[in-house]
Amino acid sequence: MLSSLSLAGSAFASRGQTMTFDASNELLQSPSAHRQEVIRDMAELGVDTMRLVIPWRFLAPSFTSSTKPAFDATNPAAYDPSAWAGVDETIALAQTVGLKVLLTPSAPIPNWASASGNSDLANPKPAEFQQFVTAVGRRYNGNFSPGPGFPTLPRVRFWSIYNEPNLEIFLLPQRGNPSAGRIYRDLFLAGQAGLAASGHGGDPLLLGETSPGPGRSGTDPIAFLRQVFCLNRKFKRVGGCAPIRAAGWAQHPYDPFDPPFDRSPRSGLLMMGTIGRLTDALKRAARAGATRGRLPVYVTEYGTESKPDPIGVSLRQQAEFNAIAEYLAWRNPQIKAFNQYLMRDDSGGTFSFQTGLRRAGGAKKPAFDALRMPLVAKRTSRRGRRVLIWGLVRPGNRRYRVTIRFKGGGAGTLRRRTDGRGYFRFTVPFRRGRQYRSTATIPRIGTVSGSWVRPYSFR
Repeated sequence: MLSSLSLAGSAFASRGQTMTFDASNELLQSPSAHRQEVIRDMAELGVDTMRLVIPWRFLAPSFTSSTKPAFDATNPAAYDPSAWAGVDETIALAQTVGLKVLLTPSAPIPNWASASGNSDLANPKPAEFQQFVTAVGRRYNGNFSPGPGFPTLPRVRFWSIYNEPNLEIFLLPQRGNPSAGRIYRDLFLAGQAGLAASGHGGDPLLLGETSPGPGRSGTDPIAFLRQVFCLNRKFKRVGGCAPIRAAGWAQHPYDPFDPPFDRSPRSGLLMMGTIGRLTDALKRAARAGATRGRLPVYVTEYGTESKPDPIGVSLRQQAEFNAIAEYLAWRNPQIKAFNQYLMRDDSGGTFSFQTGLRRAGGAKKPAFDALRMPLVAKRTSRRGRRVLIWGLVRPGNRRYRVTIRFKGGGAGTLRRRTDGRGYFRFTVPFRRGRQYRSTATIPRIGTVSGSWVRPYSFR
C-alpha cells in the first residue's frame, strides 16, 4: 500500500514560507484507500507539512471510566494498538511521500484524566497529559513497532500542543475564567516535558493553536496569550512565571465567510487582516521576558467557506480569497507557515465546514489547482492605476517559467521566471474588467494552470 504512493517522489521542501495542510478528521475516520488519496493529493499539491490532531480520549483505555485503569501510560505498548491504527497508518503514508508531520495531541480527554473524573474537557490533569505525550513521543521516535509483523513506525520531529484551547468545546472552564490560559500553560509545559522524556526535547514545539475568536463563551486569543505568558493588560509579567521556550505560536486566523483582508471591528476576532495584533503581542511578550526570544507565527488552520454553505462565497471567490490570504501571510516576515484546512468538504453535522479543495463527493473545486498555483492581482498605487501580480508555483523548491494569461480589456500573455522559492511578482497597468491566470510546467506533475483571478483593492 505504501509503495503505491511513490509517484509523488521525494519531499517537496520549500525554502521559504512553508505550507501545512490539516485534514485530520478525514484522515483518521476514513478507510485506507481514502487516506492514500488524501495524502497523494497533499503531496502532488506541493504541501510541505501535514498537521494531524490526535484525540487523547479515544486513544486511551477505559476513557469513560472515572478511575484510571492500571497501566503504564508512558509506554506505547500498553495501549490498544487498534485504537492507534489510523494514526499509525496516516503518519507512515505521509513519510512515504515525503511530507513532514506536525503532530498535535489534543482534547477530548479520558474522564479519569480530569480533576473531577467525570469530564472529557474540564481541568485536565497535567501529570496525566505528560504521561500520554511521553507515550506518543516514544511511539513515534523511529524505533517503535506496534507488534510482531508490523514495520517500525516513523519518527515525528514537529509538534504542537492542543487544538483551540481558548474555546469551550476543547478546554474548560472558559466562561468568565481569567485563568483558562494558565490551565493551557500547565498542559503545554507538561507536554513539553513528555516530549523531552521520550527523546524529542530538541524537536520544534509550537504552542497556542488558538481559534480566530472567543466564540460564544471562549477567550479572546490575545487575552488567552497574555494568560499563557502570565502578562497583565499592559504586558507586564505577573505571578512569577518562568519564560516559555517554544518554536512559535500557532494561530487559526480565519473568518471563513469574509474576505481575508477584512479588518473587522468585532472585538476579539483575529483574522489575516488583523494578524498584526498577534505579531505585535508576541513582540511585547518577548520584550517583557515572558518568552525566550520573539516567537514567530505559524498559521496551522485556515480556509474559506464556499457554497453549498448558504452564506459561503462562490467557488471562484474561495480560490481568490485563499490566495490573497497566503499573500498576506507571505508579506509578513513574522509568519513562517500558511495552511489549508480540509481536503474535502464536510458532508454535514454540527461543526460542518465547506472549506475543502474538493466537494464532499470528491469533485475538485477551482481552489484545488489554485492552491498549487496561488495568484493574486492587487490594485496598487494611490489611484489604483497599476496592479501587483503576485504568485507562487508549488513545490517552491526551484525556478519555474510562468506564463501569465490575461483577458478582458484586451487579451495577451506575459512570461516571467520565479525566484528559487517559486515566487514571482511584478506590476502591470490596471485595465477595467481584466482577469489573470498563471500556467507552469511542474516536474512529475505536468502543465498546470491556476484559477482566473480578478484585481482586488486592499491594504
